[in-house]
Amino acid sequence: IPELFFIRNFADPTYGSLLPEGVRATRETWATIHGVPSDLAHGDAPRRLQVHEFLQREGWLRFNNGDPVLFNTLANSLQDSVAVLRQRGQLRQLGVSEYAAIAHRSVELVAEIQREIGRPEARRVGGRVHNLAVTPSGTYSSTSGDDT
Repeated sequence: IPELFFIRNFADPTYGSLLPEGVRATRETWATIHGVPSDLAHGDAPRRLQVHEFLQREGWLRFNNGDPVLFNTLANSLQDSVAVLRQRGQLRQLGVSEYAAIAHRSVELVAEIQREIGRPEARRVGGRVHNLAVTPSGTYSSTSGDDT
């Protein structure tokens, strides 16, 4: 069952200050699904099974770094567009490559908007965009060439 461990020393997504205690680590998947603060204690078997059930029903979880506020704004818009296609009956069956495309494009848009209209010294996301998808059976794939 996948888990994202968030290890950080910054106090918040602005990267403006460090945590007073130094480094903090949390487990993120169960907390994200339930909309509650994350904690390392969320690794018990019942919570892990809830994550598994969620992934079986819903398909995916989305996490990011770099510029979370800007990323979430753009990624939510892409998700809304996918929902519109679904409502119209125009959405094809989503598989690994489609989910990878949605995730890749979200990061790509953040990098592009920062490059095209942002101040260069304020840019947090840039360079080559990477993606790596892992299926439940453990198969790796990447449209950015990162699966080797």
